[in-house]
Amino acid sequence: MITNFVPKPSHASGSELVELSWEVPKERENEIANLRLVGADAVTNNLPLDSRSYITEKPLTTATTFLLIATDTNNKEHMLTTTVLVDNAKITVHNLTVTGSLNITG
Repeated sequence: MITNFVPKPSHASGSELVELSWEVPKERENEIANLRLVGADAVTNNLPLDSRSYITEKPLTTATTFLLIATDTNNKEHMLTTTVLVDNAKITVHNLTVTGSLNITG
């Protein structure tokens, strides 16, 4: 139902917006009842059914996996994922316990 879900760029610098795009075969266009995108700032419950791309609202600062979900007219979900890697990504650590030495450089 949905194919070729790809990010541009697939490896971001951390200062640029990312465009996610996908394709829907012409013969399947009328079968889509709902289109959703999840990941980073993209938690959209209802994308326009004729949309074929989404641009992030802000640059990605960490590697992010996006999930595109198309629900067909029979209420069956079709999903694709794509991941964007980020250079010099921000790292957040919670509840870190170190037994031994730790060397962090930046």
